[in-house]
Amino acid sequence: MTFVPDKMIKDYNEEVYSILNKVLDIKFKRELKHSGIVLEAIFEMDNLVTNKNSYLLVLSDTSISFSNSDEFIQKFINYLNSNLKKINQDFKELRRMEEEDAIVDETRIFLEDERIGLQGQKHLALLKKFRGVRKVLPDVNN
Repeated sequence: MTFVPDKMIKDYNEEVYSILNKVLDIKFKRELKHSGIVLEAIFEMDNLVTNKNSYLLVLSDTSISFSNSDEFIQKFINYLNSNLKKINQDFKELRRMEEEDAIVDETRIFLEDERIGLQGQKHLALLKKFRGVRKVLPDVNN
C-alpha cells in the first residue's frame, strides 16, 4: 500500500468529463469529484469498413472502450467494483499496519484512513448512480 498525500490526489479532469457527459448524456460530476478516478483522455474512433463509431476513455490506471451508453455503464460498473476491492484491501492493510507495526505515524494513518474512506464513499455513490441509470435505460431487446 502506498500512502498518497491528499494534495497529490489528482482531480477528475473537467475537460474530459464535459466531453464524456455529451457522449453519454449522464451527469456524475459530483460523485466523480475526489473519487481518485482521473479521466486522462477520450478518443472518438470511426471504423472505416463498418462506419461504426466507438470511444476510448483513458483513465489513470486503465482504459474503457465503448460504442454506446449501455456498454460504457456496464464496463464502468465493473471498473468501480474492481476499485472497491482495491480500496477494501488498502483499508485492511492500513488496519494491519496500525495493529502490527512497532512504530506508527498516527497522523499519516489518520490521513490515509480519511482518503480511503472518501474514495470508498465516492465509488459507492458512483456505483449507485450508474446502477440506477442502467435500470432506467430502455430495453434494446424490445
